Amino acid sequence: MATWFFTTFTASDLKRKVHNLRGVQFLFTKINPDQIDVPQFVQEYDIKINGPRYVVPEPTSQDDL
Repeated sequence: MATWFFTTFTASDLKRKVHNLRGVQFLFTKINPDQIDVPQFVQEYDIKINGPRYVVPEPTSQDDL
């Protein structure tokens, strides 16, 4: 809610850049885990809420490489 309010009324240019994700594993499908430091307590909470393997990565084709 706070993110929506902030991006709608104060920084509308940022609104298209803000993405909500349902879990840390969804973040790792967009950003390499080596490029971001996610605190251990956040990862533990994510596993507690979503389970250890809740994201099935989409197969990449040779055309994407």
